[in-house]
Amino acid sequence: MTDLHCHILPGIDDGAKDEAEAVALLKKEYESGVCKIALTSHYNPESMDLEQFLFYRQNAYMHMKQAAAAYPVLEKNLLFKLGAEVYFSPKLCEMDAAKLCLEGTNCMLIELPVTHKPYYLEQTFYELQSRGIVPIIAHAERYEFVMKDPAILYHWGAAGFFVQVNAGTVIRGGRQAKLIRKLLKWNLIQVISSDVHSIEHRPPNIEKGLHIVKESIGKDVADRLLQNGDCIFDGDLPDIMDIHYPKKFLGSWI
Repeated sequence: MTDLHCHILPGIDDGAKDEAEAVALLKKEYESGVCKIALTSHYNPESMDLEQFLFYRQNAYMHMKQAAAAYPVLEKNLLFKLGAEVYFSPKLCEMDAAKLCLEGTNCMLIELPVTHKPYYLEQTFYELQSRGIVPIIAHAERYEFVMKDPAILYHWGAAGFFVQVNAGTVIRGGRQAKLIRKLLKWNLIQVISSDVHSIEHRPPNIEKGLHIVKESIGKDVADRLLQNGDCIFDGDLPDIMDIHYPKKFLGSWI
């Protein structure tokens, strides 16, 4: 499996506190069947210089790799790529944003505000796309404006964006998970990731999430999610096809 969203790099954001915790998370990822990991530490263009972030990220990566080298099974079986979970800002249009893409690809994981639809969203995405950057919208289930109108996901997919959901949302169940299952079935969400932060809070859980997807929606959907994650990691963008336009009928999305 491939994990395209995690916070395992030590001491750089609210994820792993140190090298020991980073290694513990890597072990959990490996034990669950993950072999490709995108290291997507938080980055906010409004509060940190880009080159400073890249320096801190590289330093954290070196420390993690040195700690993991003590465990040959991790060093032999895990592939890493540096990336970032980039907080949305029109300021991205003023910088060399390609440096924030997942290493070796043109995909950028972008986090949106959870309280409102941000100003200049479409304009900023258009500018990024004009530079060849493909947005991956992080944990779409957190954005109220999207969950209230999931037709937005259709337009994002038609524009060539990818949308990611956290495995924990599928695992928790409830009303939101029911909607997410529909969106997965309709191919309006193309990526499932862990968004792992720690062993206790948001642990590695893609395997469990995919099992629930397989049992509740179907093996074809679970297989598609697996393939999408693998393709994006390798820099081969999957086609977003057969997406369903959701309509509301008697209070439910159909």
